[in-house]
Amino acid sequence: MRNRIQEWTELVSELDGGEFDDAIALRERQLADLVEPYDAFHLLSNLYFAQVPLDANAYVESEDEGLAAIPELAAALLIARPGRRGTGDADLPIGSDVLEPAQKLIRELLIVNSLIAQRQLSQEGMTIEDSVRLRARIHHLYMRGSAYVWQEEQTLIDLFGDETTEELVTTELGFGAATAVGLVHAVEGLVEERLTALREDFAPLLEPLLKGEVPAELAGMEAKLKNMPATSRPEWLAHAVIGFAWHDVGDRLRFSSSDLAEKAEVDERAAAAYLERLSVAFGQQEDDLFRRFEDVRARPFLRDDDGMFLCTYPGSDLWCLRRHFEKAVAACGDRAREGWQRRRAAHVEERAAELLAQALRPDEEHRDLELRSDSGNGQIDALLRCDDVLIVVEAKGATLGESAHRGGERLLRQLKDVVGKAADQSGQAREALLHDSGAVLLKAGKPIDLGTARIREVHPVVVTLDDLSVVAPVIWQLAGSRLLPDGVAIPWMVTLHELEVIVELVEYPAQLVHFLRRRSRLNQLGGRLATDELDWFSLYLHNGLYFEDEEHALVRYPSLTDAIDAYLFHKRGMRSKPAPKPTQGLPEATLDLLTLLEAERPPGHLAAACTLLDVNRDSQDKLFQELRRLRVRAAKRGLVQRLVLAFEGMPGRALITVVAVPASEGGDLPLYLRDHLEQQLEEHEVDRALALGVVAGRSTPIDALLVLEPGVWELPELTQGGDRSKR
Repeated sequence: MRNRIQEWTELVSELDGGEFDDAIALRERQLADLVEPYDAFHLLSNLYFAQVPLDANAYVESEDEGLAAIPELAAALLIARPGRRGTGDADLPIGSDVLEPAQKLIRELLIVNSLIAQRQLSQEGMTIEDSVRLRARIHHLYMRGSAYVWQEEQTLIDLFGDETTEELVTTELGFGAATAVGLVHAVEGLVEERLTALREDFAPLLEPLLKGEVPAELAGMEAKLKNMPATSRPEWLAHAVIGFAWHDVGDRLRFSSSDLAEKAEVDERAAAAYLERLSVAFGQQEDDLFRRFEDVRARPFLRDDDGMFLCTYPGSDLWCLRRHFEKAVAACGDRAREGWQRRRAAHVEERAAELLAQALRPDEEHRDLELRSDSGNGQIDALLRCDDVLIVVEAKGATLGESAHRGGERLLRQLKDVVGKAADQSGQAREALLHDSGAVLLKAGKPIDLGTARIREVHPVVVTLDDLSVVAPVIWQLAGSRLLPDGVAIPWMVTLHELEVIVELVEYPAQLVHFLRRRSRLNQLGGRLATDELDWFSLYLHNGLYFEDEEHALVRYPSLTDAIDAYLFHKRGMRSKPAPKPTQGLPEATLDLLTLLEAERPPGHLAAACTLLDVNRDSQDKLFQELRRLRVRAAKRGLVQRLVLAFEGMPGRALITVVAVPASEGGDLPLYLRDHLEQQLEEHEVDRALALGVVAGRSTPIDALLVLEPGVWELPELTQGGDRSKR
């Protein structure tokens, strides 16, 4: 990865003040000259295998330098040829002396293209909106998909697999969503089968080579290997094996529509329609390399004169399918499109609510509410109450257009509609539910009573179908811009796919509420950049997203999802090497208490759990060690034992008190707890307070608690017994 950063830095320095268009043209000519002798299918196959991670058990995203854009941009160059054949020997082996400089030139082409976009946007001084467009452009160049493969497959089925939509798209395209997903797997299966056959073909050559003999099959290969460095016989033999095995790899990996239909077990007409829709032929007349690049991404199969196909990067067909299906629905007329859009919006809303309910196990849940308040009326897609915490959900099913994904001006208009409108709606709901005593929630015109719970905090959550990672992880940067005006509450913005993963990783409801607190605090602090919300959740598991004590400086985090990737890949059978579920690694005593709080759910249990999670792990250990010590001492002495711990910067000042009583005083524990906490609040000025009570001789983590936080800052009135605090 450092080499890539160095490569970027050196190129920027080299081109400082130069003409970027000339730099593009120069590298395009150099690349064309370099690969001119070689067969296009053979070259693309070699470039693909130079990029793809071959061992799922060893794959680490933050260290992997594979890039699908490399064979895709090479394909964009090659389709300008009249045909796939090069000017040299069709069976000419392609060695590292060709592949390495070719990949370097392609990386430089991608970098220069990014620099062109940066220059265009910064001519009059780059604004926040311009930086968003630039991030979108770079993200589009380098990223093929924002989700895990199985998530995108399921999304295709969910969005286009219902009976009505399936019929529409099948009529328009010749194949439906389920068939398309099966064909994606079939393409990858064909590639794997052909590679297995290739290995079996050249395996018999190894034995004579190990003896220093040249097999008859390699006779005549020396002339074809003249462009490869070979300073010794062993090196020549190694090149000979590689060359013999790979010289016709493009022919081995290409396939026909009947091959694909047989592998996928579908009608050949469906396979033929699929390949026709997603393929591009040689002889393209478009002069602009990067426009051809976009065409290859939208249609990732190359078709030769024999009617055979090669995928530039097996699996890339999955990531262009959603756009093709959306266009197919749109081609069926306004009525069909509007009906599908309603179903799409309903799917996102229902799925988002289901996932949050799964993670939070709310006390109550409501959908499709109307909110009436003094500040105005609005709609709430879903609302979940957990103890005294409300989660207000806005679901956005609309997708960004193609030009928006490429960072065009349309991106800002669509983001303003999605991000700005969602933030405004959820922010209004938050203010009304927290501060407007006259606010009324209506379901089908009838008032909704949220019970007797007093609401302490409200978290607005915006769930999107489309990838908004160009803004969501760094949404704090938009504050004060036309996308997110000043005064608008910043919501947690997350894609449906990211939410699915986070919910799968959440261990207990309080953890998600605590993450929402810390994520909101991160937006207040600013100064930190990540790629997506999974990076932030991964960092939360590691350090709780605590940055209050750090100097304010812009920090950019690389990919942080390696542990998440490994866990999910193993769970779904894509990785044989076991990988544990990423966790916070909390002390066992903390987990026991969180489990008890979740099971019994006393009033304030979420606030209590969040206060406990605010304490670092070493302090948690100390707290529970002292709690056990006080319990033992209370049993031995027959007297009430007390402990006070104060914490700074959690954020704010917090107080945790512990009271341990002998078994004979167990019935009065709530009184002792209240009186002790009241006394401490008179002596200490704090923002939050948590009081834990235990009875000697019991094995429960705690036996009573009181929790005070802003919004619920009052001690309960207890009339049983008397004031025992002086005992």
